[in-house]
Amino acid sequence: MRKAFAIGLTALLAGAAPPQSVADSATEQATMTIRKGYDRGVGLGRASYQAYFELREGNCKKKKKLADFTWIDKNSKNINITAGNPLTVWAYTDHFTTGYRTLCQSALTFTPEKGRRYELKLVTAVDSGCHFELRDVDTQLSPADATGNPDLLCRKH
Repeated sequence: MRKAFAIGLTALLAGAAPPQSVADSATEQATMTIRKGYDRGVGLGRASYQAYFELREGNCKKKKKLADFTWIDKNSKNINITAGNPLTVWAYTDHFTTGYRTLCQSALTFTPEKGRRYELKLVTAVDSGCHFELRDVDTQLSPADATGNPDLLCRKH
């Protein structure tokens, strides 16, 4: 298993479906587009799966799925997130191929701001690990308080 972490900028990609709410409707919200972060996994004897979770109180036992992707899914999912409180996201990518399997995971924490739009992707390459790319869509910058937690390892199930 390889771990790597970097917060970077991603290219602005076209919009998608309306957001699905995972935030309490009575609270202040921001939106986040979660993007599929791998390009391998299609073909005979190969497959990939990627999943993103909110870790409540930074606790692996209190995780809530935000999005997941297989090779046949769309490339992004829009969600509403609660603004004003730190959000810890843990994600993993599992690559399967005939003869071997690789798993890459990482976590990050940031505080979403009311009305802001974010894009998040766990960029994964089979041979070079993974890292998060998080950016504010309007400023093209990563949130100033975004911190990586690459040592926060959770069990998939």
